[in-house]
Amino acid sequence: MTAPIKPVMVLSKKKTMLDLVYELRNALAAKEIDYCHWKSNIALERSVSGETDLDLLVKRSDVQRFTELLHRLGFKLALAPSAQQLPGVLSYYGYDKRGDRLVHIHAHYQLIVGHDMTKNYRLPIEKPLLESAIYGDLLRTPSPEFELIVFVIRMVIKHSTWDAILGRQGTLSAPEGEELHYLTARTELKNAYRTLGQHLPY
Repeated sequence: MTAPIKPVMVLSKKKTMLDLVYELRNALAAKEIDYCHWKSNIALERSVSGETDLDLLVKRSDVQRFTELLHRLGFKLALAPSAQQLPGVLSYYGYDKRGDRLVHIHAHYQLIVGHDMTKNYRLPIEKPLLESAIYGDLLRTPSPEFELIVFVIRMVIKHSTWDAILGRQGTLSAPEGEELHYLTARTELKNAYRTLGQHLPY
């Protein structure tokens, strides 16, 4: 069962959150659009302040309403060169006037992962990942178990290719190690194994 998507208009805005992101968050809740910020939530405050991009996974059936909402808030679609486009992933940019910053949204309609230069694997767990999501202080995020599972898969794929190993990139970077520690500290491993066996038994 999908976690309830409740309006968050009453929640106060963190001082790091840009006005445009605050407006987007409240509109997503008010319209009951099923989404979550699905990765790198250790740095979520940086994302909502415009320092890094927002990676939003959106339920397929909500894509049209999500797109209409972005356009209403002034976001513009930015297409990468055809060779760099990823299936089910689009980029949008909006301008926050008071913060004088661009807000970059990666809108994911599929979970596409892989090496930074290829991104050629799909994890078919969009539905249960969204169902696990809950509101925090900033945005909806997946359960820690799901986020840990997806992080480990992403890192294995990213760092185990021959070119990564030969290029001395076969181990986690310092920020990636910090994120692994952050996620494992927030996760009951028995729950992670149960989630893994249920949704990714292979």
